[in-house]
Amino acid sequence: MAQAQARRFGNDEVAVFQDCENCPFSVPRNRTVADILANILSNLPANIQRLCAPMLVYSGNKYVYTKAEHDSIKEQGFRFLEASLRRRECAGEDCRNIDQPGEVEPDFYERSFNVADSLLIEEMLGEALLGNLPPNVLLISTDRDFQLATQSLHATKSYNIFVARKRSTDGSLPAAPSAYGTYDWAKMQKPGAPGQMVQRNKNI
Repeated sequence: MAQAQARRFGNDEVAVFQDCENCPFSVPRNRTVADILANILSNLPANIQRLCAPMLVYSGNKYVYTKAEHDSIKEQGFRFLEASLRRRECAGEDCRNIDQPGEVEPDFYERSFNVADSLLIEEMLGEALLGNLPPNVLLISTDRDFQLATQSLHATKSYNIFVARKRSTDGSLPAAPSAYGTYDWAKMQKPGAPGQMVQRNKNI
């Protein structure tokens, strides 16, 4: 977690927590991460004008992005929480992973649990308990594992929660239960494309 803040947060600031395995940045050659972040801000309510460093966090397997992409994201003030890989345990006695046949080798992003989700939830709630979060929080993920965390923040009536997520396979975009604004992640990254789908649950 980041060091304790020595200032008050304004209503114009937003913290960002990104599950980069679930909803990574899509950076075409003619745009930069800074461009995408500007597009994200333009989709949020007009009072939100700036990102709140160091409350800009992304987590996942490090190979989701190239080194150059990691560098460009970190240049914008983001911190990376790496979710490490694991190897699948063998069911047989005295079996070593290296001796397993290819069909039971671990998948590239395989882990025992949703490590990236757990890291982001711990960071989000831990910083909230320390009073280090601004009043606006943007979660970038489609994963339901974040539902209890966002509900908990919403229940304090101290935070406006925004969620950017992918559409469902049927093309719909279900609203996040505790979100003030739910956004289409693909559209939110593009210039001039309205990404907001639902407004509700405003706290402040």
